Amino acid sequence: MSVGVRITSVLLVLVTALVQVSIVWRFDVGGAAPDLLILVVASIALLTGSVSGAAHGFLAGVALATFAALPLGSHALVGTLVGYTIGRVGEALVTDEHPVPPLVAGVFATFVMQMGRPLVEFLVNPALGRVGGVWSQAALVTLISSVLAVPTYVLVRRILVAANEFAPVVTRDGGEASA
Repeated sequence: MSVGVRITSVLLVLVTALVQVSIVWRFDVGGAAPDLLILVVASIALLTGSVSGAAHGFLAGVALATFAALPLGSHALVGTLVGYTIGRVGEALVTDEHPVPPLVAGVFATFVMQMGRPLVEFLVNPALGRVGGVWSQAALVTLISSVLAVPTYVLVRRILVAANEFAPVVTRDGGEASA
């Protein structure tokens, strides 16, 4: 992965976190809003692998907690696990003959984030007791986000391919190689 793709993917996560907090959370459909940030993390993980997916999931969780003034930790932990898992599945299964559909990755990522975050928060502080309605909320957010999964994947792929075309690939010895 080139330096340009790394920088572009980090900026993409940060911008998406800002958009998630400032715009997307305002779209209320039946008491739920789409989780665009985890869809971007899932797309990046499918395209770049497990380690990159975990790093981007962690970054997304920290950025979301920072921008939205949420408790730090649960989003970052679950985002790391989701990014790593989807990246690992992408490394194992994505070939030209058998691509992992971005819809499945998006649905999995959204559902795990919606179920995992309240679970981690409850395990850390059982006094919260906000576990009622988690299943219905997770199902609704997953349904809404599933509509956006494929367009998000296509957009992220186009952005990362464009970043790869314009950035030189840096080799281990510090020299540049053609992409």
